[in-house]
Amino acid sequence: MGLEMISLRSNIDIMNMPTSEFATPLDGQTLRWSGYDKEGSPIFICRAKTYAPWTFKKHEYRNYTFFILSLIVASMTAKSDKFVVIFNLAGFRARMGGLAATQCSKAMIDVVQKCFPERCKTAFLVEHPKVFSFLWKMVAPMINERTRSKVAFLDGDAAEWQAELKKVIDPAMLELDMGGTKAEFYPIHEFPLPLEIERIKNSLF
Repeated sequence: MGLEMISLRSNIDIMNMPTSEFATPLDGQTLRWSGYDKEGSPIFICRAKTYAPWTFKKHEYRNYTFFILSLIVASMTAKSDKFVVIFNLAGFRARMGGLAATQCSKAMIDVVQKCFPERCKTAFLVEHPKVFSFLWKMVAPMINERTRSKVAFLDGDAAEWQAELKKVIDPAMLELDMGGTKAEFYPIHEFPLPLEIERIKNSLF
């Protein structure tokens, strides 16, 4: 695992990488830093409605995932060294289960498991349509068993899954579409990693 991490990190100089290396997914803002849970773990949200992997150039999503996760780790405090993921699958459609999407999913899983092992505390999946179950059957075997055990499917209507999220995340930290009271979205990510890290530290810590 150590050798795999070194190999991948040596090919991704994320601190000096220009945003042009992952411009397409960055423009869609599918992945976003989104505050902290009640234990101080940083959160990032993945919204399917803006996910268009068939438009990505080679390695763009790998680089984008590395960028977001590096930002998440940099935002960790002394309270927690793990992060929480919320996958909001509203708007998910069959095309998102195609070859391009599968390759992007594999790229994300590779980055998480090889370069950020044991950092994920919980991954919540909400508003997942039936068609997603077919993609999950393809993706699940790529995820090691320990990580897979951290995936929680929150079923039911919006009131039900939002209530479950609020057990671990203060409503003030959740944006409105996630059932919270935060009226404005968290700042979009548009700058290279060092500047994004400084912006979060200066404005949100």
